[in-house]
Amino acid sequence: MKVQLRMLFKFEAELRKVVKKYGAIDGAKSTLDRLEERLAKT
Repeated sequence: MKVQLRMLFKFEAELRKVVKKYGAIDGAKSTLDRLEERLAKT
């Protein structure tokens, strides 16, 4: 199974802000890692 997260932004500047200010890429990876762990337990 393959899971993807996708975030859409109207402007590239908005994307850059979210990535820089909130660490969106690392946060998404962390979320998917936790999901993978949870699914492995089921």
